[in-house]
Amino acid sequence: MNCCIILARANSKRVPGKHLRDLSGHPLLYYTATQAKRALGSVYLSSDSQEILDYGSSLGLIPILRPESLAQDDTSSFETLKHALSEIKQEITNIVLINSCCPFTTEHHIRQIVILHELQKNDITVSVVESPESHPAKIFVEGGNFDNWKENKEYGLMKKVWRRNAALYVMKKEVLLGSNFYEGKIGLYEMPKLCSYDINNEEDMFLCELIMRNTV
Repeated sequence: MNCCIILARANSKRVPGKHLRDLSGHPLLYYTATQAKRALGSVYLSSDSQEILDYGSSLGLIPILRPESLAQDDTSSFETLKHALSEIKQEITNIVLINSCCPFTTEHHIRQIVILHELQKNDITVSVVESPESHPAKIFVEGGNFDNWKENKEYGLMKKVWRRNAALYVMKKEVLLGSNFYEGKIGLYEMPKLCSYDINNEEDMFLCELIMRNTV
């Protein structure tokens, strides 16, 4: 059975209250929650905030109250997901983790990544977006050197590169027995750039508001 989980910590420092912040007429959480419900039916919501859980419940999500110790700035999604799974009393084959801060994720994307994960028999399948600007020949890592820059070529001659867009993850439940998400066979599910916005700051919120006003 596929188990869908949304993680929504309350105390965002860069975008205060962002899961319940208005975005084009609805709280941010509304967008992924409604799409997840359409795609998979049962959806769990893990949060340290009763206000967020109450709103999620009004959308038909199943609430999981997480302890404060798992709602800190340095708390990993890996540990939070393990806690959520321990609270779910049902047989689970795959976990579908959906980021509520990616408001352009659709029912179609969710269904397609699950199908791809099962067809490829991956341990984890991660949503990505093509990102030529992230090519090693275009970036510099602190403490590194400039050797990659010397391999710079025109875009048409460069190999394709992708980055995680943070929207969707599908994994076997056994992945959580390891030390991190990325052990075993990893698959990629590509999403369009327009659907890959992840709200991490006020500028992201502003851009997503503009896009929604002009595309919906």
